[in-house]
Amino acid sequence: MLKAILFDLDDTLIDWRNPATNWQEGSRTHMRNVFNYLSNHIHPLEDEDGFHDLAWELTLQEWDSARRTLQAPHMGDILVKTCLTLGIPAEQIDTEILLDVYDWQPVPGVVPFDDVHEVLPILQQRGIKLGLITNAFQPMRMRIRELDAFGLTGYLHPNCRLSAADVGFLKPHPRIFQAALDALEVEASETVFVGDSLEADIIGAQAVGIRGVLRVNNGFSRPTSIIPDAEIRSLHDLLPYLEEWFA
Repeated sequence: MLKAILFDLDDTLIDWRNPATNWQEGSRTHMRNVFNYLSNHIHPLEDEDGFHDLAWELTLQEWDSARRTLQAPHMGDILVKTCLTLGIPAEQIDTEILLDVYDWQPVPGVVPFDDVHEVLPILQQRGIKLGLITNAFQPMRMRIRELDAFGLTGYLHPNCRLSAADVGFLKPHPRIFQAALDALEVEASETVFVGDSLEADIIGAQAVGIRGVLRVNNGFSRPTSIIPDAEIRSLHDLLPYLEEWFA
């Protein structure tokens, strides 16, 4: 019996193909908020570009390590390391305030896929629990702003909106998938995962016994030894597979 469907967020529920700005430019805007807060209220800083460049370098280092270890990076830790490296005393640093000041917001040009608001209500009406697992390094309390802005929050079970930053592990690590199963109180055999990454989503889901469905957004998936249980180009394509697997 199908009890739950888990979704990836980026490029599965929301479409990142046409952002109005690139990631580094967007980061600079948010880091300016942090720089101004620190300079005005905590510790005098002179070099805004140097502050951003250091934070960017630390971000790349953290992600490089995370891809090897699957231990998730955390934006809060990166902001704290940036401050400490620049000589700000540890006792003057509040991680939660830094994350608030960063002021993460939906990125212009990033929108939900059209099929999301068409299909998720159907699944919800059938009594299926819907959950989210994202490999974001922002804690979910930051990404929830996008879910709210895009009208997605109400579809997703409040116990299962999981960011890797909060769980501590990146997909495909089994811990983050098991955390979702535990949150929804379901078994792997009762669950389907939908995501756009073979290496993170499909491998990770299948490794714990969850059927993995690949959302293909650009052309065809490349040949690989990773074989999803199904490939779809729209969430509408998911429905026939669910009927077949869980008639």
